[in-house]
Amino acid sequence: MNKQDVIKRLQVVKNLLLLEDYESLALQIDRLKGLGGEDKDLNELLSYLKAKKYGDAIICIDSYVKKYSGVEVYKDPEIEALKIELKILEFEVADNFVLQQELENTISQFEIRYHQELGPIIENILKLKKEQLKDSPQQEEYKKAEEAYEEFHQQHEELKEKKVAELSDENKAELKKLYRKAATLCHPDKVSDEQKERANKLFQELNEANASNNLEKVREILEALENNKAFSTFADTVNEKAKLKAEVSRLRQTIEELKNKIATIKSSEVYQHIASIENIDEYFNDLKGQLGKELEKLEIE
Repeated sequence: MNKQDVIKRLQVVKNLLLLEDYESLALQIDRLKGLGGEDKDLNELLSYLKAKKYGDAIICIDSYVKKYSGVEVYKDPEIEALKIELKILEFEVADNFVLQQELENTISQFEIRYHQELGPIIENILKLKKEQLKDSPQQEEYKKAEEAYEEFHQQHEELKEKKVAELSDENKAELKKLYRKAATLCHPDKVSDEQKERANKLFQELNEANASNNLEKVREILEALENNKAFSTFADTVNEKAKLKAEVSRLRQTIEELKNKIATIKSSEVYQHIASIENIDEYFNDLKGQLGKELEKLEIE
């Protein structure tokens, strides 16, 4: 086994880790396995890669290179370790935010379809109920019916014209993949301070495109991000240990907050209801039939 071949391969692996190109990483790991043999240092590194302990893996790569080539890779290992951890946390923030957005989009798109397919019928039902109670001595009941109608009417006006493109299952999967990749490249929590305003604007544009199932727009944004290398990360631009530690702490807290939000959404009544629906088309057809009968009954009364 040629140590120089191993070192060259390790440098490729390190670059892939820093670029967060995990798809290409698997091939390089397989090639490293063929070079491992009885090399304990290399096998230890491979165990870190297998466990996805990428911070430990990069430290191990630098140690290996230094040991077998005499190259001093970093002047301050603690700073580099913090940068590695920061990059992993930046990726985790983006990943959790993407999951949160997926859940919120599921609810939002359900509500849009609910109002567009059922809204006019429900609005008529609530209006008739209100009118039938108008001259009733039970004014409290009338007030509740009026409030219910006004609240639904306002929601219906906001959602009835919203546009969400219909996508095939294949296109939905592609949208999810492209959005996730684009979000990791421009999420405001991972870019340098001077780029946050521009990242926020682009990130909002990306989220709006994703929420409306605009596959072409999401693809366009991703291509621009990949071709222009638009943003540098906080970890790439800061070398002060105190600032790096503070940012690591902040991102850990952000991740915890995102996970709490995700758990709250998943446990919400509306999401649980949507998740329980086996066939969404049948659900709306059945509900439309039930509401139609209720409306006919009220009109007769």
